[in-house]
Order: sequence, then C-alpha cells, then structure tokens
Amino acid sequence: MRMETEGVLSVIVPAYNARESLGKCLDSILAQTYQNLEILVIDDGSTDGTAEICDAYSRKDQRIKAIHISNGGPARARNTGLKEMSGRYLTFVDADDYIEPDMYETLIAELRAEKAAMIISGWYHHDIAHGKTSQIINKNARKIIPRQLQHRVLEAAESCGGGYPWNKLLDCSSVESMVLFDESLSIYEDLVWLLGITNSLKPGSRIKLSAYYGYHYMDRPDSLSHSWSLPQYRSMISAWDKISGMTDLHGKAKSRHDHEIVDAVWGICKKKGKAGDFYKNHRPLFQLQRNMPDIRRSIKAVLVKIYCKFYN
Repeated sequence: MRMETEGVLSVIVPAYNARESLGKCLDSILAQTYQNLEILVIDDGSTDGTAEICDAYSRKDQRIKAIHISNGGPARARNTGLKEMSGRYLTFVDADDYIEPDMYETLIAELRAEKAAMIISGWYHHDIAHGKTSQIINKNARKIIPRQLQHRVLEAAESCGGGYPWNKLLDCSSVESMVLFDESLSIYEDLVWLLGITNSLKPGSRIKLSAYYGYHYMDRPDSLSHSWSLPQYRSMISAWDKISGMTDLHGKAKSRHDHEIVDAVWGICKKKGKAGDFYKNHRPLFQLQRNMPDIRRSIKAVLVKIYCKFYN
C-alpha cells in the first residue's frame, strides 16, 4: 500500500439512523489506499444507535471526526461537514453505501494528471428490492466544460454521472467560493448544489468524466428517494424553479424541467394537497398540445385542471 503524503481529501458522511450500514461504509473509507483523509461523519439526530457508532469510530481512527446535530435532513448535515472541512479535495459518501479500496487514489491521480477541477466516476447500482446490480459507466471518458455538464445532467438522471454528490471529487482550490446545499429543499437539493458548484468554478476549469467505477450505491426501497410526500412534491417544484434560474434550459433539459413540474403538481393533487397556486404559476405546461404525444402526461394535465378547478 502506497502512503499519499500531500493533498488532504475531506470525506463528508451524513448519517441518519444508519446503524445497520454505517460500519461497512466507514470501514470501506478507512481501507482506502489513499490515506491522507479527513472523514467527517455527521450524525443527523439519529435515534437507533448510529451516534454511538460514530463516536466509536472517531476513537478508533484520529482521521474520523464525529459531529452530532439535531435532525435537519441531508442538506443540513452536508452543510455541517462543508463548514468543518479543511481538505483541499472534497467528496461525499452516503451512510448506506460503500466504496472500493482504490477509489480515491485512482480518482485523485487522474484529477491531477488531467489538471481538472472535478472528476466524476461511475458506480455500481444495487437494486435491493429486485436483487439486481448494474454498472453505471461514463462510456465516453473525456474532459468537458461546466456548461456541458450542467445540460447533460439536466437531460437525464445518470447522464454525465447524474446530479449526485457522492461520485464527484472536487479540487476546492478551483472554486471561487464554496457553495452550500439549499436546506429549504428535501428533494433535488444535490442537483441544485452541483449546478451551483459548477457555476462557482474558476474560469477555464474543466471537468473529467472518468471511466473508473468504484462506488456502491445501495438503492433501498425504504429510502427517502422512494417515499414521496406532499412536502417533497412541493420541494421538487421549488427545486426546478431554482434550477431554471441557475442555467439556460433548452432542448431535452427544458423538456425534463417541464415534465418534472407536471409530475410534481399531479403528485400533489393525488395526495389531496392544494395545487392551485402551482398550477397557476406553471399553467402553460398543462396545455395538451405542449405535452403530446406523451399520452400519460396529457391525461395528468387534464386531471390536474379538473382537480384545481373543483378542489382548490
């Protein structure tokens, strides 16, 4: 194992009621061949023994710092880590997930060789509900400019590594100013952060899409991303309103923006929430000719109109 002596990597791990998975997650980080780490484990008001695991690991290895906060969600937990970090490099790991031992050594070496501001890796997608594992790979590994990344991730969830923070590794010296996560959002806060951080990169910065994949994303059926609530649908609309002001939307990116808002307003209606104001603010998206030939979305548009007319 080669000891790395320069360039501290700050790894932020938000953890909420992650007793069953946190140990494996932290063990995989401690097993990295890149040893120059600062590991910030943020206990987000857990009630299941996660806090005690955080403290035990902080006593086990001095590179781990356990921070306990009241429950405030992933955005607040990650922001706590961002405010405490001191490394030149930055990345994230979710407490449900784990990583391959050579991940950080490989990515930092490639980042330095390419003189890039950020590097984006592929990952293993573990579909727990169906017992399936797939490899998500950046097939056309290359350097791109921030604007290209923004439009690609807006076009499709997994294009150019998606809007996730955990498969991104950032050289913080390439950022004009650090961007925090929007704590008012409970969904797509990671995508909004990614757009913000790419907007904050210094002029001339490049982003490397790496062919490497070593992150294991555990897609659990009981995770927050699968349990939609009225606040999440409202947050989804708010997020896409913010996104539309952060970057120019056109083509497939604009289409995805429109579809996401239609789906969110329909979700509010299905859950018997007040959607009249959202419908009014985004009325053009509910014109049938705009949504054809997507029959399902056109049906949603009609039902939203009826619901907002009679129940709001």
